[in-house]
Amino acid sequence: MPARRIFHILFLLLLLPALIYLLQFNCRLYHSPEFGQTTDGRVNKTLLKQLYFLRGALEAGAGEEMQNVYPEGFLFIHCLYGLAWCNALKSLPPGSDIFQDGFREITKTLVRVQSEDARAIFNRDLPLEYGAFYQGWSNYLLGQKLALQNPSARDTADVRLFRFNCRKIAAAYEAASTPYLASYTNGTWPADNVLCIAALALHDRLFQPEFRPLIPRWLEGVKLGLDPGTGLIPHEVSPNGETAGGARGSSQSLMLILLAEIDTAFAARQFEIYLKHFLDYRFGLPGIREYPEGAAGNGDIDSGPVICDIGGAASIVGIGTASRLGQPGLGIQIRNAVEGIALPLENAESKWYFTGKAPMADAFLAWAHSLSPAPDPPESENWRWVFHGWSLLASLCMLAFYRLLSRLTG
Repeated sequence: MPARRIFHILFLLLLLPALIYLLQFNCRLYHSPEFGQTTDGRVNKTLLKQLYFLRGALEAGAGEEMQNVYPEGFLFIHCLYGLAWCNALKSLPPGSDIFQDGFREITKTLVRVQSEDARAIFNRDLPLEYGAFYQGWSNYLLGQKLALQNPSARDTADVRLFRFNCRKIAAAYEAASTPYLASYTNGTWPADNVLCIAALALHDRLFQPEFRPLIPRWLEGVKLGLDPGTGLIPHEVSPNGETAGGARGSSQSLMLILLAEIDTAFAARQFEIYLKHFLDYRFGLPGIREYPEGAAGNGDIDSGPVICDIGGAASIVGIGTASRLGQPGLGIQIRNAVEGIALPLENAESKWYFTGKAPMADAFLAWAHSLSPAPDPPESENWRWVFHGWSLLASLCMLAFYRLLSRLTG
């Protein structure tokens, strides 16, 4: 076979996948989750497919696999999975088959989260036993399970454990000199502390309020220590509570979701600042920056990949942030941009992203999607046309380049 013929074939093997990827990307911008009305009530069938995929992945050892990739991967992926189920079940009657199936998954997940294996990597001797990360995520998940049940149906052991843990968390804050308790021996992250306080706020919604004096005091301490560069809660602080790392998109997206459950007014003000510093557009599509506008940095274990300053984790969680903080239209736009990038695949039972090789991303996406409980509202404008134009231009350039090379090589 002539060399130029081989060259043409090789180039086409590169060109065609690129064109197909662009085509599917543009089509995915019109994605809308499938909701169905069943005897169980209104069900987000697309979200259920994601949860069924994750169930299979976790049963096949995805939790242990993620622990080898992330410092707290086992706990994190299970908590995200459990919380996504909690949100998915909120609109369903407790006696329905889907509710019962999901509730069993939440219970099974909590057994794993509360196991010695899950706690093994955390330091028991911190001021807050096992640290703010473990206590925040595990207790918040337990509280969300209790919130799904009528008071008479709650397991008394679950109630005792949740209330005991909340009092333990509160006592640690009462004894602390800063608003932030350590997650690890040498690390203090505000996002974990927001989860701890969100668990206390959830307690006071479920039971006789106990932590109303503590929560406003905690908020005042947080407001006194905002990142001076942005006016947002910092990403990391030193042991004495001083900012050690400025605000970042990955932690902001997460904290705002939980902050809305603690103080809606403060969360709304922080959300406005977040949009100013972190919402950005590439080729007409929205995304959340990992570092505020004017700053640059590399991706790490917290951020996931950072491409053209847009953070992977920040944007995925930002889907839920926008939905929870009153901008569902923006949430839909970010969601569908991620749909285009992440190459979702699905069958009759399951849906997965990134060819199923990144289950932590699937867990984050399931949790973020679960924060939008209703079908997409009607759209007033087509926000996709800018990206369509760039895609058409890119396709024409690739075809023109192929034609030019074909002529030069005879």
